[in-house]
Amino acid sequence: MKYVISLGGSIINAGIIDVKLLKDLKIILEKSKHEYVIVCGGGKIARDYITAGKELNVPSVRLDEIGMAATCLNAELVSATLGVRRAKNIDEAVKNDKITVTNGLFPGVTTDFDAVAIAGIIQADAVINLSNVE
Repeated sequence: MKYVISLGGSIINAGIIDVKLLKDLKIILEKSKHEYVIVCGGGKIARDYITAGKELNVPSVRLDEIGMAATCLNAELVSATLGVRRAKNIDEAVKNDKITVTNGLFPGVTTDFDAVAIAGIIQADAVINLSNVE
C-alpha cells in the first residue's frame, strides 16, 4: 500500500524540535512494509517569516518562496533522520521509493495541497494529515 503523510511543520517544530516524534516516526516507518511520501510543512517558522515579510511589504510571490524555504528546512531534517533522500521537485517526489521526504513544491498553495496532489499522482491508498493547526 502507498501512503502520503502531510507532516505539519508545527508538529515537527512547535517552538522546539520534537526529537522524540522524529525518532518514533523512524521506528514506525522502518518496521512498515508500505511505501510513504512525507510532505513536510513549514509551520510556525514559515508563518513568522511570512508575517514579517508582509510587514516589510514583500511581494506575495516572494512570501510563498520564503514559506517554501521553511518547508525545505523541515524536510531536510526529517529526511536526514530517516536516512532517505529529500525530493526537491515533483518528479523526484513521485518515484517509487519505500520512503520519500519532500517539502512544499508549488507556490501559492499549502503543503496539504501538495500532499493530496502527490497522492493523486501515485494513486496512494490514503493521505494521513498530521497537524496541530485548526
